Amino acid sequence: MDSRPSRVMSGRVSTVSPRLTCENVTLERGTDEAVLLVHGLGGGPYEVQRLAETLPLTARCLVLPGHEVRGRRMPDSTWVQWSVALANEYDALASRHRRVHLVGFSTGGPLVLHLARERNLTQARLVLLAPFFRVYRPPFAPVRPEALLRAAPFLKQVPRRRPPLGDVALRAELDALSGFRTFSLGATRSALELIADLERQLPVARPLILQGARDTVVDPSGASWLHQRLPGSVLQFVDSDHLLTLDVSAAQVIARAVEFLCTR
Repeated sequence: MDSRPSRVMSGRVSTVSPRLTCENVTLERGTDEAVLLVHGLGGGPYEVQRLAETLPLTARCLVLPGHEVRGRRMPDSTWVQWSVALANEYDALASRHRRVHLVGFSTGGPLVLHLARERNLTQARLVLLAPFFRVYRPPFAPVRPEALLRAAPFLKQVPRRRPPLGDVALRAELDALSGFRTFSLGATRSALELIADLERQLPVARPLILQGARDTVVDPSGASWLHQRLPGSVLQFVDSDHLLTLDVSAAQVIARAVEFLCTR
């Protein structure tokens, strides 16, 4: 298997949307297949909403536990809580649809892989958007951020950074929409526990992995690591940071995901 990612070039696109939300999103299409979309840690359905709106299939974007109340301080939550909520949402969709596909953004990536492994979902299509398997490590940083997180359990919260987007208007919109002004390190450590679990055993799957080459939240090497272990495809968007469905290559990211999810 060729583990080298394909590289996708694109022009800039307008991304401002007044409809972006931190609430659950359900889009009924009357189809016998559905897609369950999972946002990232500290984020919300707005991170995958534009993809859901483009899909011709029934789509559901759930709010993960710990993300329901958008106060200034991000609450602590755990990967077990997230996975239980995801499994419940999957069961609800599966009771009404012949097949349910999965999309995971950032920490949502490990979550859908965990669900696919535990439920042996070999027929579901999986799309992983900037999957979180490694924390971004700035150039010349002496140690990996994961080591710092584990070495300093007394650190509970850090200031939340602004959304990594070049579009100033959209960045301000997301900044106001999110509400959180801190980021839970306890929740981050729990996400690392989920990743460690998956590193021991991945599901039988052929995911489509979409990764921004300029990601400053997760290390793009995590997508490469995953691609070397699962016989799927990886596309690298050379101009994009972390928020793939909202950044400069959003139109192409969404088109590739829709094509993969809807091809019979």
